Formats: sequence, structure tokens, C-alpha cells
Amino acid sequence: ATHGRYASHTYGSRNVDGGLAADLHGDGRSELLLPTADHRALAAVRRASGGVERASTLPLGGSLATNVVGVALDDGRLAVGAGTTAGVRIWRG
Repeated sequence: ATHGRYASHTYGSRNVDGGLAADLHGDGRSELLLPTADHRALAAVRRASGGVERASTLPLGGSLATNVVGVALDDGRLAVGAGTTAGVRIWRG
């Protein structure tokens, strides 16, 4: 499935790890966490009967400036981090 509102990286950029795949909502379905095309938010998207649907959005508070990183926590949850032009953002699922 494809959709023009998301971009895992920018052409010519050294940041190529812009996406993260995981069951982000704990519902047994995998989502792909990707920057929006304007790089101001991360969107959890998943396959749907019509192609792609957005499951949730994480505002970045600035423009994405680094790769997106995910770390499995000891309790089974996931922590996601990303650097922006305004600082570093970290979310714990």
C-alpha cells in the first residue's frame, strides 16, 4: 500500500531510518510509524481494505531532524525517540 502523506526519508538525506514497525496499539495489528510529509509529526499507519489508514499521530513540536528510534522496555512496552529542530521527543507506549 502507498500513500503520499508520509515519507520515511528525504531524498539526499543521511537519515534513512525514518520508520518503525511494531504493534503500537496493542491490538495484534502492526503499524508503521512514519514522519508525515511535512516532517512535523509521526503517524502510525496500517493497511486497510482501501489501502492505508492513519491509526494515530504524535506531534513532534518541531521539524524532524534525526532518525526515528524504538526501544523495547522491560515491561514489554515500546519507547520511541526522535530529534527535532526544537529538541528531543520521547514517547513511552
